[in-house]
Amino acid sequence: MPDLKDKEYSLEIEKKTAFDKAQEAKEIPVYMERLELTEDQKKAIIKEYLEEYDVLEEQRKLENLEQKWQALDNQYEGKIQEDARRQFNLNRKITKIKINKCTNLIMQAFFESDPIYAVSPRPEYDKEGGREVCDKQQDFLDYKLDNLPFRFPIGLTVHSSGVKGTGILKMYHDIKRVKRQREERYNGKLEPIRGKASNQPIMGKDGQPVMENRGLIEFLKNWPKAPEDYPGLVKKLMEGKEITIMADYWDTVYNDPRPKCIDLKNFRVRTDTDGYEGLKTTKLIDEIQSYSYWDLKREEAAGKFFDIDKLIEDKDGVKKKNYAKEDYIIHEATMFVKLKESDKDDIRIVFWIDEEKHIIIGAERYRYNLIDSIYVPFYINMKKPGCFYQPGMAEDLTDTNLAENLILNLSLEAAYIQNTVTPITDDEDVESQFLEKRFAHGVPIRAKVGTIDFLQKYMRPSDMNGLIGIMQYLIQTDDDVTGISSLMSGRESPIDPSAPASKTIALLEQSGISVKDYIMTISQSFNEVGYILLNMYYQISKEGRKYAINPERVVGNNPFATLERNEMAARTNIQTRAYAFDFDKVNEKKADVSLYQMVRMEPIIARRPESVYMLLKNIITAWSPKWKNALDQILPPLEQFKKEQAAVALQAVVQYVQAKKQEEATTGVQAEFKAEELVPMINDLIAQIATPVDEKVQKEQEKNAQ
Repeated sequence: MPDLKDKEYSLEIEKKTAFDKAQEAKEIPVYMERLELTEDQKKAIIKEYLEEYDVLEEQRKLENLEQKWQALDNQYEGKIQEDARRQFNLNRKITKIKINKCTNLIMQAFFESDPIYAVSPRPEYDKEGGREVCDKQQDFLDYKLDNLPFRFPIGLTVHSSGVKGTGILKMYHDIKRVKRQREERYNGKLEPIRGKASNQPIMGKDGQPVMENRGLIEFLKNWPKAPEDYPGLVKKLMEGKEITIMADYWDTVYNDPRPKCIDLKNFRVRTDTDGYEGLKTTKLIDEIQSYSYWDLKREEAAGKFFDIDKLIEDKDGVKKKNYAKEDYIIHEATMFVKLKESDKDDIRIVFWIDEEKHIIIGAERYRYNLIDSIYVPFYINMKKPGCFYQPGMAEDLTDTNLAENLILNLSLEAAYIQNTVTPITDDEDVESQFLEKRFAHGVPIRAKVGTIDFLQKYMRPSDMNGLIGIMQYLIQTDDDVTGISSLMSGRESPIDPSAPASKTIALLEQSGISVKDYIMTISQSFNEVGYILLNMYYQISKEGRKYAINPERVVGNNPFATLERNEMAARTNIQTRAYAFDFDKVNEKKADVSLYQMVRMEPIIARRPESVYMLLKNIITAWSPKWKNALDQILPPLEQFKKEQAAVALQAVVQYVQAKKQEEATTGVQAEFKAEELVPMINDLIAQIATPVDEKVQKEQEKNAQ
């Protein structure tokens, strides 16, 4: 590696090994190169890894993280330890209700914002015309998030942050290649070339139709190396014969970044790691993975793993029984190491090591040049400075969830006892009638007067109103702790069902503020996902990538554009727009329409077609998904709208010139063109695109002009 002591940067020609070239032949990027390690290097790496891993495990045990997360999962799922003394052992599941509501709102705010990201140039880039690139990046990110499998893994990650306080999203480049087979037919018969417009044969200089071998052309297009690999097939087509082949080929079905939610139980890092910034420089990040034997062999065949057979052999080198049925626990370790004692700096590598035998079965240099960590932590709360694992919403609800479970079960038990007939008698017939469940209201009880009594007569009535009051107090505590009002579910208050609408609206607005806080906290992670996407595409792409343009920027009939490779790495600011999402759609519509009615006829708005356009566009897109999808049929794309304005401006210039020419012909004096006369005329015509002139005013203007 060149020395950077006297320079801010260095350039080095990339060297490719024979293994790299073999990988490229399989369409596997060179940056995924396997790292060849000596036995001494493996031993040194394993020793260093185990020492650091022991520290990570000790820290987890010290904070009881495994037990804590399991308890929070049980709390969310409503699993409780049953009390045999109780008639009811039910869970109110308030934790699930609150967390589901919050995480659903976060997902809605992120994925239903349009656009999902707002990309703006940095000050130094704005001067270089960076706004156009920002628009392209913004549309590119929207297109990829809509078409790649993002919603499910991000949903799991947000859910983990709600329950356990922390969620881990892994972003990695995934290539899926599937071996396929298809039958192909090619006819080597010469056929005339036809014109595209007339569909008639094109004639040559000799008056004969120009002929071509379409079968041969198509065959060579599909299989460019066929003249070298299968000259016999090419010869048959050149002789005008027909061939039928069965083609075996590898089809690349996925070649993009892939998000994956990592269970916290399978993730190891020092507990004092400072969030995402800390992950960029921490010594070791460890992810536990499970592989079947066939998965391992497939990865070995692909060149990613090696020495797989060592995992299935015992000390004597004999294969274990049922080795093919077992699951193998493999640790994917991202670690800074020195491969040589002479190395000045640690380098980051990724290796895979078996948990049981501590055998390295795969290694590579850290793949991503512009991404310091492919693991992104998601937090819904940030309460503990300098801690990687933050508290979640479930932890805040633990006490009230237990108390509400107790009140619920006591209330049910009280109601059950109060409504159950329990006789006190020595009469065996009466006793059997109740034990055999033959008693029902309306069925006579045969007993002598004074020989039967009932337990309810001596029991104190249950204070159901008091229990309901306590329950309501606990529910209010849940609302206060989480900031998520129970009224967001649409249910009325059991102790105040006639609460005025103003009270409900006030509570909803207060809940909205708390949800915004959660969104603002977790949006930092969403922003990192945007940066990682662009930087990963920059590295994995040899050229630009196509994407669907935002409809308002479509020019002509082509709805697609290309984000060039250098534009992917342009330094821009990427911010999720989830924080600006309005959850109360009904009130949002009313507010939008009210604003439109209030400002529509203001001169500064009425004379600016772009302002009227944006007001209408905002109302239509926010009204409902149906009208949002029909936006292009209601309003023209913004670029087209600007073209129409330019055409109107040109029309104004033409009218002005014609008027001056007519004036010149009438007076015989050469007309003088004045900008102060032309500009107001252009502005008036452009303003009429959005706000036509009143008929009376127009007639008065025409009269004055005459």
